Amino acid sequence: MDSKLTPIVYDKSFLSVYSNDVVKASQRMTLKEMKLLQIVISQIVRNDTDFRTYTTTAVEYADFMNTSRQNVYRDFLSIAKLIMSRYIEMKEEQKTKLIHWVESCEYDEKNHSITIRLSNELKPYLLELQRLYTQIELNTLISFKSYYTLRLYQLLVSEYGHSKKTHYFMTLEEIRTFFGVEKDKYKKPTDLLKKTLVFAINELNLTDLCRISNFIEIKSKSKGSPITAVEFTVDITL
Repeated sequence: MDSKLTPIVYDKSFLSVYSNDVVKASQRMTLKEMKLLQIVISQIVRNDTDFRTYTTTAVEYADFMNTSRQNVYRDFLSIAKLIMSRYIEMKEEQKTKLIHWVESCEYDEKNHSITIRLSNELKPYLLELQRLYTQIELNTLISFKSYYTLRLYQLLVSEYGHSKKTHYFMTLEEIRTFFGVEKDKYKKPTDLLKKTLVFAINELNLTDLCRISNFIEIKSKSKGSPITAVEFTVDITL
């Protein structure tokens, strides 16, 4: 682990900024992992040319997230183990590129602290970004109650910022891939939609961030066919 450690600065007004390629890539993790990751990414500043090794205590993290310190003591080690295994999956023409989020992660049981460094492979997607990137205030990202809501909002902001996109057509396979849902989970189309996209839409519609409407389930013409895709419209505020 790098001997030069940078304490995480907690500020809800910080921005989490990343390439649109990262947003659109398939990825899977828990909400707790994702929120910690967003906090780490929010530490990056415009002039950074390299990643730093960040550290924080369970107390600092719990107080910022307004959650139980005991829960964070309990969860920090499992989060460290899980986040080390997480990766993003990008499609590039005929190739599939896999990049781990984190290069190293260490949990100090004595001090109840976690030290984390992002993977060097992510530098082109997180550092010195000039175009085609997404930025979202940390306060917004950590407010979501579901990983799927956070991911959907990232996508909506990314697409609207790039092309002012307001109408979406997504196949169920695209939904499963984007949210990183395993093939043996939510096997029924209705379950997949209910637990991921529909849940995320409902949560977002309770905020003033955007309004999602005209949700349509699409089936093939044969009788009794399952849902194959969905359409919806987005009115987003940036």
